Amino acid sequence: MTPRRHGTLLLQLERLGDLVQTLPALQALAAAGEPVTLVIREALAPWARALVPAGTDVRLVGDRSLAALIEALSAGPEEAQGAIALVREEIGPASPARLVNLTWHAAGAAVASAFGAPRSAGPLLSREGERLAAGFWGAYPVAAWDARPAGRVLLSDVRRLLVEEVCGHRLPEPELPRAARRSRGPVALVAGAGAAARRWPAEHQARLAAALHREGLPVALVGGPEDRALGEEIARRARELGADVQNLTGKLPPSDFVAWLREARLVVGPDTGPTHLAAASGVPCVMLLAASAHAWETGPAAEGAIALQALPVGRSSMEDLVPGLVERAARAALGEAPLPRGEAGVAVLQARAAGDPLGGAVLDGEDPPVRSPRLLLAAWGAVPGREPTPDALTAALREEADPSRAAAWNRAAALARRGTLAADEAARLLARRRGAGAGTALREAGRSLDAFAALLGALPEGRLLSACLKVLLENLPPEAPGSVVSRVREIARRAAAVAASAAATPAVAAL
Repeated sequence: MTPRRHGTLLLQLERLGDLVQTLPALQALAAAGEPVTLVIREALAPWARALVPAGTDVRLVGDRSLAALIEALSAGPEEAQGAIALVREEIGPASPARLVNLTWHAAGAAVASAFGAPRSAGPLLSREGERLAAGFWGAYPVAAWDARPAGRVLLSDVRRLLVEEVCGHRLPEPELPRAARRSRGPVALVAGAGAAARRWPAEHQARLAAALHREGLPVALVGGPEDRALGEEIARRARELGADVQNLTGKLPPSDFVAWLREARLVVGPDTGPTHLAAASGVPCVMLLAASAHAWETGPAAEGAIALQALPVGRSSMEDLVPGLVERAARAALGEAPLPRGEAGVAVLQARAAGDPLGGAVLDGEDPPVRSPRLLLAAWGAVPGREPTPDALTAALREEADPSRAAAWNRAAALARRGTLAADEAARLLARRRGAGAGTALREAGRSLDAFAALLGALPEGRLLSACLKVLLENLPPEAPGSVVSRVREIARRAAAVAASAAATPAVAAL
């Protein structure tokens, strides 16, 4: 007898930071009363007990089993079938109606495919080793990796949108965490990171600790048991510079660490679990990113959080993030100084809510910003006939990464956020206007459409005229940008001719 399928299974076989970025999707499903099974690595079990919503069915995969699967896959998909079956058995009985794979590597794709869920989202792997992906957001993680550093959507948003895609309905937009109060606790420096290339040098950390100590701020070093030796080295270097630093690396179990971190005054650290946990908890934070770390994908999604990105992505070093700049960013995060400008080879970014109707978060800074996920999806759909395969989406991301497109993206997003255009209408203009002319077209269209929107609000025929405008936008030919303005003005003048309300006069004058 075929077992009855129900609920949603989330497969998250990455690290702590990835688990933290999965929490918004978990919380949205829990709020909707959806039965959820979460599959994670065994090493994350203590963290899951402290972070995951109550009632979540948590299943574990041993690190040895996962390592054996990764090794077996390197020999070929057929050779890996036994290892896949062992991992599937370790997870235990589960017959989900929906499965969302939030693991970007091949082992996760292989395990996800083994469940055979009727509806799946995220990377999958066929028995022949072909990478598969269902839907736009299912293809996005693979495409963003192949197109790096062209991806411009925060992966915390992608994870939530994958859940939306498989559930078939929109989840509530999460509010970005923000500090509820100013803590008088210590400044926490996250000593280590999972990858050596993402660790901020011990000498830099000691210099920052000494600078903060001189300003009267208590400083503590945090990290896991594997960071103890590094913590001791940083503390010793800081003492040589006259700073008394508390070394807590490896001394707090996960539940105590979560509670302690939430009381910190500020957290400074690399793109790693504790820094993401601080951002998710609304603690002011400064995230340091270099090497393969990519702020426009894994930066902090918390209101006011600051990211320092060494450039170029993939070919930079944490050495490039000098203590003086990090100190100025720390003071800005504490509200004691303005946001510093970027220096040569370093972008300074700050997170803020994008706001409806676009959703997600953006990182404001001197480089092209994070794209609104909903506007990106609308821009993709504005070109007929495109199938969201990983290869096609990779090519599109590389094209949209052209600097000449940045102004057009910014203008389209601004029009949609103000409500002047719906996201899909802004995306149509964006898709029709390529290159440097796109920003001009959207800017000119925006001025006329803003005035036209004010006119619609003053007319009883507003709904009818709005429908006419929508038809007009859908049928605009890819001609000179001035055609957008002239056509909208023509409709607005005709509307003004039948307007009986005196309240319409200011809007007509603006045209």
